Amino acid sequence: MLSKSTNTGINDQAVAGSPTIVDGYVKLPAGTAAFTLEDLTDLTNDKKTEAPHFTAAFNAKANYKKAATMPCDATGITIDDIKNSAEARELFWRLLQNGTGKYDDNKSGGQLRQQIDTAFQPATDFAKTWLDPALKNKVPRQAAGEEEHGQIELENEKDIDKLQRILNYYTGLAIKRELMATATGTGSNPSCPSDQKTSKKTPTKEDCKEQREKDACQNAGCKFDKDKPDGEKCFPDPDKKTDNKDEGDGKIGSASICC
Repeated sequence: MLSKSTNTGINDQAVAGSPTIVDGYVKLPAGTAAFTLEDLTDLTNDKKTEAPHFTAAFNAKANYKKAATMPCDATGITIDDIKNSAEARELFWRLLQNGTGKYDDNKSGGQLRQQIDTAFQPATDFAKTWLDPALKNKVPRQAAGEEEHGQIELENEKDIDKLQRILNYYTGLAIKRELMATATGTGSNPSCPSDQKTSKKTPTKEDCKEQREKDACQNAGCKFDKDKPDGEKCFPDPDKKTDNKDEGDGKIGSASICC
């Protein structure tokens, strides 16, 4: 149709007003059968007048910048990413500090930044201590009721019954911890204030088994032995007893209980 042959329709007729078509790419001079094409090989000089839509598309692509860490990629998360996110600060406040009610980031954000920075230190071990275990999602086989040593990779496990047993196992542990915290007065029940200094509970075998890294194991009050099989590396320290002893037997000291 746009051939310069005199046998085609558009070039056989004279036009008026110098119209353009295809967003200015094709120009039809008035009073002549010839036509010209706008040079679109170089749009870096912004041809907004000559070819506005082509220029807009070019600029949009040229100005696109990929985010350093895409939202779906958690492997590059740092402590700064967490403490600088209002959503992460609120989760830290609710889940780790038992915050209730409406969250006010303007009021609490600054202090939470410092607390997050302290909680996840050292920054150099953040990926190893916190990120990798969470992303790899490995649990000891005992959590699924299996006797053999080793770990189960949840992201690769397809047996729904086994996954349900694992969920039940950790749900039971969470309930047990809550009951123990309530019974000993070490929980964070806001309706149960207590001025008494409560004793520190000696971690159980199940508590220690949850820890897979040395630092996390020792922070939980357990003992770590890298030479033991997976699932047994972290275990209760037989030489360590509670801070407040009851007649030297290592039992948990008494504390007030709210009814």
